[in-house]
Amino acid sequence: MTVPEMGKLLGLKKTDRYWLVHKNVFESKEIAGKMRINIASFEKWYANQIKYHKVTGEEPGKELKAWSYSVPEIAEILEINDTVVYDLINKNNMEVVVVDYWKQIPKDSFQKWYDSQSRYRTKEDREKDAIVEEATITMPEMARLLGLTRSQVYQILRNPKYSHFFETIVIAEKKRITKENFQKFLEGQNQFHLAPANDYEELALGILHLMKHHIWQKSAEA
Repeated sequence: MTVPEMGKLLGLKKTDRYWLVHKNVFESKEIAGKMRINIASFEKWYANQIKYHKVTGEEPGKELKAWSYSVPEIAEILEINDTVVYDLINKNNMEVVVVDYWKQIPKDSFQKWYDSQSRYRTKEDREKDAIVEEATITMPEMARLLGLTRSQVYQILRNPKYSHFFETIVIAEKKRITKENFQKFLEGQNQFHLAPANDYEELALGILHLMKHHIWQKSAEA
């Protein structure tokens, strides 16, 4: 492919065409007095950059996008703005590859960070979290249900006498326990009970409903 052909394909003016050739981003050599561009090398370069676009409409950066995310892509995935993404990159020392002055984050590096935390979530995972949240309560909610302080609740969770009742789940960096576990805890010991006057009436009713359903299931099985 000649330089004019390459320039026409990318919609570049003469000066920009030769400037790109002299950057050595793809293989080129002089043949019979004319500069020629290796097509395979050119296509490899095109698939790993996002700055230049073919006039044919063929999407650039296909290979690049297959193994990495741009900052705007991560922002869209997590539904946050670009500034927050840059902060996350810097604070968590995420691996970064600079392509045409743009930062790209390898997908495996992003996934490793994503799996290590629970604060930032994809839309799909937030929907899954909402289902889990519906079936769980937080430590402050447990404290209100029992009429205790948060400190007393954590003492219960650490106490070998009661800890076997609970399985802790972390969502958005908050510890939660399942309503089913809480119900088993209420049924399995006599020291702690639902507080008579409870600001969390709706939640308390949900727990009671779950308990009644559990008792009904036991009766049906019997």
